[in-house]
Amino acid sequence: MASIKIQCPSCGKKGDFEILDEKIKNVARGLLAVNIAENTICEHSFIAYVDKNFTIRDYLEIKIPSLSQSFHDLL
Repeated sequence: MASIKIQCPSCGKKGDFEILDEKIKNVARGLLAVNIAENTICEHSFIAYVDKNFTIRDYLEIKIPSLSQSFHDLL
């Protein structure tokens, strides 16, 4: 199991995250998309893209609108 440093793309908070070695070995397209759930590193959720050398290549923020926002506010 490998431990990698993760940084939230929203707030910049850093933390450690463990990935099983076989998860990286089973990746067919070069990058493993790892879902970082809320309250794992911080209060945000995001996706980290990890290569076969356990290097973070990119992040994708997941923004879920609040229930109080209307559909038109999102456009």
